[in-house]
Amino acid sequence: MPVVVAVTHLAVGLLYVERFGQSSMQGILRQSGTAYLEQFPGWNTADEVDAAGFNRAATSSLATGLPRSREGTVIWRTAVYSYFVAGCYAAGGIRLLPVAVAQAVLSGWTAVLLAAAARRLFPERSAAPWIVAGLYLVNLRIAMYVGYIVPLIPTLFFTAVALWAATRQSTGWFVGALLLGCYTSSTFFVVALAGAGWLMLRRLSSVGPALIGLAVALKFFLTWSDAAGAAAEPNRAADRGGIFWLSNNPYYESMRPWHLWEWRGANPWSTWTRTDEEQARYEAYLARAGRNEFRAAWLWIRERPANYAQVCLVRLRTEFGPYTGEMSPRNRWISAAVWLLIFPAGLWSLWQQRRTATGQLGLLVTGAVFLFATFVTEEPYLRYRLPVDLLLTVFAAGWYAARLRSAA
Repeated sequence: MPVVVAVTHLAVGLLYVERFGQSSMQGILRQSGTAYLEQFPGWNTADEVDAAGFNRAATSSLATGLPRSREGTVIWRTAVYSYFVAGCYAAGGIRLLPVAVAQAVLSGWTAVLLAAAARRLFPERSAAPWIVAGLYLVNLRIAMYVGYIVPLIPTLFFTAVALWAATRQSTGWFVGALLLGCYTSSTFFVVALAGAGWLMLRRLSSVGPALIGLAVALKFFLTWSDAAGAAAEPNRAADRGGIFWLSNNPYYESMRPWHLWEWRGANPWSTWTRTDEEQARYEAYLARAGRNEFRAAWLWIRERPANYAQVCLVRLRTEFGPYTGEMSPRNRWISAAVWLLIFPAGLWSLWQQRRTATGQLGLLVTGAVFLFATFVTEEPYLRYRLPVDLLLTVFAAGWYAARLRSAA
């Protein structure tokens, strides 16, 4: 099972980045070293974000032992992924293939952990482990990220470890997975805090929630203070309120509840066009907030609560839906197909399991992720929601297995 998933996801991920990724990334498999790094948009510029930023932190880890930005700030909030990529580069050279292979291996083991969790969660439904492996195998939304320098695949692996540990009530593995996940992805702290709440609800541990709480508090302290370095850098600025402002500003005053969610700005698939008035209001809020994006977002929310409420409604509806307005037509079809396989059956099965320990964990994580997306933001490709998709995959497999058993 893990070999089939790993090989399939590796092939899909490499094909996607070569054929359907950004034009600047095409041919990247043939590049290495400096030529490889220069193919990532923003590399070695003031706008070194996303994959370019992760590459900078990884190469800095190789050179100095610390994941630093181009400006010298130590990037602790995603340090686990930085060291993961650095390890891949150390083993196979600075090129995409070693990272893609390592992420494919993690994806294969994620399938194993999901199957093991399904076996314990639905012991009377022997088909459930095979169904969950099949559902994960055909999830192209996950497979395509195997070929990208983003922390999604390791994040889902730690989610799967936590779910497997929850079915066994193995507190050590559960807490360890959440702690590592918290420093792999910027937004995994939402899942980690939900996990801490579950431990307290089930009275399984008092130390575990304290450790998770301390890890999340330290993550915020290192992000918002200058303890890790005083220099500003784009990813850090985004975590300090830039993403909040990107998702809640005057550009959204024309958004209505029936619109698709998007980060309004440079979206090639958007039907929205920025007006001069919206641009003027955008700049005015920033000026009134002293160019502080976090403060500007709160100022806009206080003064335009009705508009903010509509934006929140759009994001909540998006969390229950298959795609956003920022996905390409191809990705909308892929996402819709995966959603139909997982979400209806998964949500219904999760509700049926609400009195079990694992079902309660699933409800807490789903609620926390949906609340964060509703009131703060959701990534245009629904990456912040994918830990929930992973949980629902297991519960959907249980529902399908029950249908097969009753039909036999």
